[in-house]
Amino acid sequence: MNVTSTKVETNVIELKVEVSAERVDKALVKAYKKVSRDITLPGFRKGKAPRRLLESRFGVEIFYDDAIDFLLNETYPEAVKESGINPVDQPEITEANIEQGKPFTYTAKVVVKPEVVLGQYTGIEASKEVEVVTEEKVEDELKTMREKHSRLESVEDAALDGDSVVIDYEGFVDGEAFAGGAAENYMLELGSNSFIPGYEEQLVGSKAGDDVEVKVTFPDPYQSEELAGKEAIFKVHVHEVKRKIVPELNTDFVLEVSEFETVEDLRVDTMKKMEENAKYQADMKFRNEVLAKVVDASEVEIPEPMIEQEIDAIINESTRNLQNYGISVEQYMQMIGKTMEDYRQEMRSEAERRVKTDLVLEKIVNTENIDLNEDEFESRIEDMAKAYNQKVKDIKKMFKAQPNSMQQLQDGWKKDRAIELITEKAVVIEAEQGNNE
Repeated sequence: MNVTSTKVETNVIELKVEVSAERVDKALVKAYKKVSRDITLPGFRKGKAPRRLLESRFGVEIFYDDAIDFLLNETYPEAVKESGINPVDQPEITEANIEQGKPFTYTAKVVVKPEVVLGQYTGIEASKEVEVVTEEKVEDELKTMREKHSRLESVEDAALDGDSVVIDYEGFVDGEAFAGGAAENYMLELGSNSFIPGYEEQLVGSKAGDDVEVKVTFPDPYQSEELAGKEAIFKVHVHEVKRKIVPELNTDFVLEVSEFETVEDLRVDTMKKMEENAKYQADMKFRNEVLAKVVDASEVEIPEPMIEQEIDAIINESTRNLQNYGISVEQYMQMIGKTMEDYRQEMRSEAERRVKTDLVLEKIVNTENIDLNEDEFESRIEDMAKAYNQKVKDIKKMFKAQPNSMQQLQDGWKKDRAIELITEKAVVIEAEQGNNE
């Protein structure tokens, strides 16, 4: 097989491929076996008509399309390997010429991975400020902990802002009930802004057993276009008023929520964890700032297919997250009042940033000859097994069956090492510590 490659534009290579007549003949045999399965001729069982008979009746051209498919599937990967290119999208095949007894030729226009010109990636200066954990912040954290362990109790008092009410409601526009405007035994926290503006405020002061008429105007725009800007009346029946009871910070509370026995022990442990978290957050912010500066200092012209593929990945990621809440991506688009094209356009800058970051890290990996030794590889596999509560041998077995996934994982680990390298070689600019209040 002969392959010549020519750069026709930035990140686009044209491959001209010539395949031997011998391979063409083999492809025609495969094509005959495929095509003949669906053909019945008098005197022969289905799929058993001789090749020469089919050629005489329909012409050898009947096999050409399938033979071309076989040849492209076999030879294009070989051509890519021989030319040393790294495609990032499906090729555009043109000038595919096939004839029995002659070489098969075709042209493949291929978008390839771009070349990265690295800027400075060592000695990067970035600030690091570790938040000071004060006693006041510890008390705020303990208050939050108490809030999380609060309980709701029914009260006979009038509902206050912050209370929850259990209600039945039905909404009407122009005297007619509308779809999605009714519910029973719905628990609504007053002041949560879960409902449209003005709704929750009108239930403050209500008691169990009350019937309240809530008058509101739907926002414009609104997710349901037919309701946008319209006045509505909701007939609400209050079943119950519930108030949040926050436990006191005492020994009983400490024993219930922790492994400690005294309030002071819990307070000390809380401060320790907050200080550890503050250091971690400062390290991550420093790391991200260094990485952002390295990426900004590098130059690369990203092919359009790579951006589109990353946008697809972002949308797929969002779709999975939405499904966890029982929301389809179509419903989400309606809720935010955007089309999928609008959303794709919004995600474009994020996609470009992700792709550029990945390409820059890959370039650093290659420039610094970063690799994983056996001990590092085993350690990361063990960490993965622990994270997924599986045996190491089962993780290895899974990746052995999926070599591409294993390669992607190793590439990701190498890029993690690249980030560690540029972070370790960065220069820390110590910022003045403050309360960050």
